Amino acid sequence: MKINVVKCLAAAVVLTIGASAHAVTPLPSADGQFWDIQDTSAWAQDSGGIATGGRSHPFNGFGYLKLQVRSGDNNLLCRNEYLHSFGLARDGERFDSITPLLVSDIVVARAIYAPKDADYLRYFDTFTNTSDELRIVEVAWGGAAGAYEDGGKVAVATTGSGDREIDTADSFVTVMQNAKKVDDPMKGPSGHGPSAHVLGTKTKDVLTAIGDMYADPFTDKWPGFDPAHIGYVFKLTLKPDQTAALMTFVVKGKSEVYDPRGGFPITVRDGLVIPNFDPPYSGEHPKIPAAGSEIARVTEIASKLVSEPDLRGLTPLQTFADRELEFAGPVDAQTVYRFREDGFAAAGHDDIWRSDRGRISRASTYTCGEVRSQRDHILKRS
Repeated sequence: MKINVVKCLAAAVVLTIGASAHAVTPLPSADGQFWDIQDTSAWAQDSGGIATGGRSHPFNGFGYLKLQVRSGDNNLLCRNEYLHSFGLARDGERFDSITPLLVSDIVVARAIYAPKDADYLRYFDTFTNTSDELRIVEVAWGGAAGAYEDGGKVAVATTGSGDREIDTADSFVTVMQNAKKVDDPMKGPSGHGPSAHVLGTKTKDVLTAIGDMYADPFTDKWPGFDPAHIGYVFKLTLKPDQTAALMTFVVKGKSEVYDPRGGFPITVRDGLVIPNFDPPYSGEHPKIPAAGSEIARVTEIASKLVSEPDLRGLTPLQTFADRELEFAGPVDAQTVYRFREDGFAAAGHDDIWRSDRGRISRASTYTCGEVRSQRDHILKRS
């Protein structure tokens, strides 16, 4: 009997390890690495976040959303809610929410675009007020651009305003992982890969704060204990049936310390368990960018995206939203979820959402902590 139990436990461990290997969907990028997106894969969170960004590890989980909702009289309806279960379905270089979320009368949907000919990824997130009253929506977008001293503590290399201080007027922020604790982060080297976060140029009164994403970004200011945990906090005031959209970009770079074809030369101190990392690359002709070169490269890409944002793959409605307020703007609430005229409608969800929208939004209002996928509504009512 004991032998059978041991065999069952061993099988469970094997199955768990096998499933976790497919917890994200990788998409190729121009740097020869990949974007590993948290979608509907087994064991994934379906949040749309980026797990690592490739073997140079520019991220330790980035691109997530947290939501806070208030009524028109400033009464808190939902506090610091981590959003997941979007039903993100891959179609080539993009992911779309097949099952948007309903949280405190706010419907949230994500559209992600990761072109294989680039080293950046685009988020297009929409927020619709389905209530009959005004709603004040606060959205935190971000995550971890590193992992404390693993690769070096995250430091701001530069921003859209040219300094090393993140503020609400910045159109982009470039960070690096300060492996050698240099005084000027722009010069590198970045232990794990650097990254840039593109926020746009018309964010006045929309981008309101920079918070600690892994605490409560709406109350805890950045930097917290770990400066890698960055949350860009946006504030949207939505009338009944109004939708606002936020478009942001993430740019990634390679390590300036090691060749990503192997593991990274990181010493684990005071660890109870030694991680099973691959040994550093020891073959001929290692490919390690010069110190500061990748930091400069992601900064250049971010600066170009500010002036010339990549709008490929956006629908006419999404393009209109971008032009209205650059990286944040109103969209027609009735049609915003038709991200792909062929894909979303063909799945049958668009017609169900349209016909049942009023009854769902007014008869099934959930409190914070009860985030449900629209899939639940569709299955119950179909």
